[in-house]
Amino acid sequence: MQSPQMIQAMQILQLSSLDLVERIDQELVENPFLEVEEGAGAEGGPGGEGGNGEAGGDGDGELSERDRLAVELERMREFEDGRLTRRIDTEASDRKHEAMQNAPARPKNTAAVLVDQVALLDLEPDERDAAEFIVYSLDAHGYLEDALEDLAERWLEERTERVREAAEDGEGVAAPPALDRDDALHALRTALGRMRRSLHPAIGAASLAESLRLQLEARGFGEETLEYELVDAHLDDLEKNRLPHIAKETGATLDEIKDAIGILRGLDPHPTADYGDEMAEAIVPDVVVEETEEGYEVRLARRGLPSLRVSPEHKALMKDTVESSKMSGGREEATEARDWMRKRLESARWFVDAVVQRQNTLLSVSQAIFEAQRAFLDKGVKALAPLRMQDVADVTHVHISTVSRAVSGKFVQTPRGIFPLKYFFNSGTTDSAGRATSQVGVQERLKDLVDAEDTSAPLSDDQLAALLAEKHGIKIARRTVTKYRKMLDIPSSSQRKRF
Repeated sequence: MQSPQMIQAMQILQLSSLDLVERIDQELVENPFLEVEEGAGAEGGPGGEGGNGEAGGDGDGELSERDRLAVELERMREFEDGRLTRRIDTEASDRKHEAMQNAPARPKNTAAVLVDQVALLDLEPDERDAAEFIVYSLDAHGYLEDALEDLAERWLEERTERVREAAEDGEGVAAPPALDRDDALHALRTALGRMRRSLHPAIGAASLAESLRLQLEARGFGEETLEYELVDAHLDDLEKNRLPHIAKETGATLDEIKDAIGILRGLDPHPTADYGDEMAEAIVPDVVVEETEEGYEVRLARRGLPSLRVSPEHKALMKDTVESSKMSGGREEATEARDWMRKRLESARWFVDAVVQRQNTLLSVSQAIFEAQRAFLDKGVKALAPLRMQDVADVTHVHISTVSRAVSGKFVQTPRGIFPLKYFFNSGTTDSAGRATSQVGVQERLKDLVDAEDTSAPLSDDQLAALLAEKHGIKIARRTVTKYRKMLDIPSSSQRKRF
């Protein structure tokens, strides 16, 4: 059975730097015995350098600690449903408020953005209601999976349910005017037409083909045009790159077909792609590998993590608080205060140790990884060596699960770019000269062969397998080439052919 300390250490080890900073902020608010080390700032990790001087050792700092401790003691007596009622001190609230003010606003989802756009359209009340119902009926790509006739039935049911719930809640909401099925269908069609004219011509399309047709019509391409014919009758042929067959069926030349394809590529396959786009997640490296005169230095990123310590005032604070509790509430209250403070003190020590252990483990694991992947640093991805987590566990004398937790969700900044630490663990094969080559290295060589091929006569998977053996001494089966090609999103030879 694992101890609480071990469980906490494993949890801390698995956190990325951003998540760890958030966890540290939470602990600093909740534990009066934990503080940022004086003279150590955000640029230094535990034991690092930098400074912001948050922790104070003067009289004002001591008074602040005692005031905070008094607040914590008051929390002890306030339980609600078996849980501690938390009241965060003013200083912590100010810090949290400042962080919230500086944080970027969360992006709205697609439906919320579209509803905001619908609000700007000049629609009758029923039509606006219909437009919002359409918005919430769209799939992730902006298509309507159901016919408008089916939507009309569902919308009428939803309106009836809405009125019933409002009546039960006693909200006094006026019931919307009754609609029959034909009225509902007319409102949906009107609303959808306005949305297509104002927001995107293909919103609510039933399929990719209809989406492309609607966009072509909005651009003035009629049914007699080659572009419209390609969408209407030859989408499957386009997907399989059967241009000669299309030319035979349509009577168009290959150049005319290529020009029409260029027009189609300028259309949106997903009508709502520009609405409510998710914010890209920032990547903050946890480890940095830098080239020096002596070779390569592997170190932890110094940005963000404060250096922590247990408050040096803990003994005096415990003594003062216990004596104060004894005077105000007697021996029982003093014992309660002492026990609570000891738990908090122990928790602070465990947390500091867990953070230090996390940093040491992450550093030793990273050093072992790049000792094994030195060729990658010198030559790039093609030189990536096969590496197992067990290999690193053996070198660092830790369990393989510790290595897995150490690299989980972590990124490393190298002279070759930023990569997930897990990227450097991969299987491999042995070439004809007995050299180990990673799966990623084989894939890179495969990609190079495809990039260099004659597009008028692309290489088959059998030919690619033969070239890997001939040029690089890498012998793998055709089915393995096919698997790697699909992993790299490389189309088949027939789809890669250019006419």
